[in-house]
Amino acid sequence: MTEDNWEERQKLMEATVKSAGFSTSSLEYLSQIFDDTAHKAKILGCVVVCPEENQVQLDLDSNEQVREFWIRFNNFTDFLCLEQPLVTPSKNTDHFHVTMTFPRNLTDIERLAIQSIFGSDKMREMLNLLRYLTTGKTSSCFFESTQKIITEDLKKIEEDFDNFGF
Repeated sequence: MTEDNWEERQKLMEATVKSAGFSTSSLEYLSQIFDDTAHKAKILGCVVVCPEENQVQLDLDSNEQVREFWIRFNNFTDFLCLEQPLVTPSKNTDHFHVTMTFPRNLTDIERLAIQSIFGSDKMREMLNLLRYLTTGKTSSCFFESTQKIITEDLKKIEEDFDNFGF
């Protein structure tokens, strides 16, 4: 990346951050977040789980987002030849992580678009896009708990999905 290109990307990020209601000091904070990911995960008792080249990861933060995801997934499964997604609970109650596997590798832009279309958390995807636009890198990883999911939790997740009629 040339120096001129880098300056243009920085200006774009600053304008985008301001238009989203953040101060430009948020740029320094975002940089620290992305640089310290593995360290922060360890402090929280988590591991960083990144997608394979043919996977996307969704962060669903409400039952409504989960319902919308299943509607979209069921509409596109045959067309996109998708496997059954891996759904794991997030650390927050009623929040879920979804990993979708595609039959081919995806570009970073395809991954970001698919995550947004399938209903991943809007702020997470905005920050992922900002990072891509300014650094050319993506950060579509999850912090996953290192603790095992107990059986009652799995049953609750299954019941929640059954309540959506899927």
